[in-house]
Amino acid sequence: MKHSVPQKKKPRRIARAVLHIELALILVCGVVLLLSYLAARQKDPVLADAVYPPLAEYLVSGVVLAAGTFVLADLLEREGERKSG
Repeated sequence: MKHSVPQKKKPRRIARAVLHIELALILVCGVVLLLSYLAARQKDPVLADAVYPPLAEYLVSGVVLAAGTFVLADLLEREGERKSG
């Protein structure tokens, strides 16, 4: 009979969880923006093409903020692990 040796579980990284939440929210916002753009394009294509492209910058800035948050949270988590032992 084989005995299994219990292995230490890696603690769940907070930074990874935050990144997953932020990216899911950005994805939902992107889908909502796309659907509203498509609806506006059916009514007035010229106005939709003038209004909605600048709104896509908000999605890009959200991705940049999510990446920055991930890096900061990961650095803080590693620093805490290093100090605690």
